[in-house]
This record gives sequence, structure tokens and C-alpha cells, in this order.
Amino acid sequence: MNDWMAEYPAPPRRGYFKGAGGLASEYLFQDAAQPSGGKQGGEGQESAVMMLHGYGANMHDLMPLARALPALRRWDVYSLNAPIALMGGASMRMWFQLESWMMELIARPSPSDHTRFYEHEVTPDYQQSYKLVHGIAAELAGRYEHLVIMGFSQGGMLAADVGVSLSVPGGRPGGVSLLKGVALLSTACFQKPLYNNLAKMAQMGAAEIARQVAVFQSHGKGDEVVHESHGYYLHQQLTRAFAKASYHVSTDGHTISPVHAAALNQWFDTLVS
Repeated sequence: MNDWMAEYPAPPRRGYFKGAGGLASEYLFQDAAQPSGGKQGGEGQESAVMMLHGYGANMHDLMPLARALPALRRWDVYSLNAPIALMGGASMRMWFQLESWMMELIARPSPSDHTRFYEHEVTPDYQQSYKLVHGIAAELAGRYEHLVIMGFSQGGMLAADVGVSLSVPGGRPGGVSLLKGVALLSTACFQKPLYNNLAKMAQMGAAEIARQVAVFQSHGKGDEVVHESHGYYLHQQLTRAFAKASYHVSTDGHTISPVHAAALNQWFDTLVS
């Protein structure tokens, strides 16, 4: 958690999403402080965001954003717990095991051979978490008119993959996408299915997708965990299918800085008018 977020305690309300294959995710829930009066969703709300924390963190880590960002006070917020315990500890979670090649190279600058470096087959534990998050997102999309998937670091990798797959027009009646937006914080993506989906969407044409789904990305030039060049490569690929893909860079490290938080707040503020 970032120091500037520490004064906003995570709310105590909890629940469980059950997925296929016996996987489940505990979550924290914060309902909107300023109801938007929507027709769908929980307790009259029409807008929701689901948050995916980073490697070694848990569902409490991003939840303070629900009150730290004024714009999010009009959204129902779900902060999910990753299904895998890290080193046997209940408080430290992960969405999938980091492979040795990723741990060695992710902090280094992006190589010239992008295709070979980024487009990797997914592992079984990644597939399981992907199916879990994808299913939860689809469930929430059935309850809310506007849904955003947001992830930090490792959670952002999963959010990008799931977000792209759910952005294809036609998930709702009238050819509307299931998602309203995808927010990716200090992250990159090395999973081949994401880049395959982006290529297919680019062939469809970005115009229709751009009218429906917005993408927010932020990254720090001083990021010592996920080198900023990997985030920028992901942004370049996202712009192939998403005309409304914004990229915010700062001098900060592997964190959600106040500068990026302000930009994220503005993004949410204009996402649903």
C-alpha cells in the first residue's frame, strides 16, 4: 500500500466468488458513497470496478482507492483476493507462479526481439486464475451497466488479458461490449493469448471498440520491478485495437503515485458521464 493511501481504511465487508474447478476468490466490497441511480447492479448502482492486486499482496492492498479517489465514490468497488497463497502465508497471495525467465528479465529494458520475448504460452495456474477472473467479470457485467477491470503489477497482467477478451463488441445486446474500461497500473503482459486477441481485434477495426472501451495505463520510469519499456510495449499493442488507450508516465517507481492517482481519478470521472 502507498503511504498517501494509508489514511483510507479498507472496509470490512467481505464475500466470495466461486469459479469453475473449485477455485474461489474472497473479496472486499465497498458500495458507492454517492449512488448514481442506475437501473442495474448492486443496490441500484450501475457502475462497478473490480481490482486485482499485485504479487505478494492481497485484497486489502488496492481497496483504499475506493475512497482515496473521489471519482470512485460513485462506483461499487470489488477488490479480489488471488487464489494462490504465496509461500504458505494467508496474507501474501499470487495469481500465478512467476517463471524464472520472467523474474530475471522483467526488470530489464525491453529487448529488440519483441515477439519472442512477449508471446509466451500460459501455464496451468495462470489458466486457472484467468478462468476465475474472467468468470467473475462476466458475472458482474450481468449486474452492472458499466464495468471496469483494474490491476496493479501481476494483477495488471491478468486484467489486461481478461480485459481484452471481454472488450470484443457483442457481449451485450445491440453489439455492446461487456466492459467500459480497463485500467493497468505498473504492469506488462507476456501471455500469447492477449497478443493473439489484439491481432484479431485489430483486423476487426478499432473504431467500434474505441467507442465502447477505454484503456488507462500508468508506469514509472523508475520502476525497478517491471521496467517501464515493457509497459510501453503493451501500450503500443493496445493502440492497435483501442483508439482510446492512454499512457501516463512519471519518474516514480513500482507504485501508484499521487501523480498517477490524479490521472486515474480524472479518467474515472469522465468514463461515465
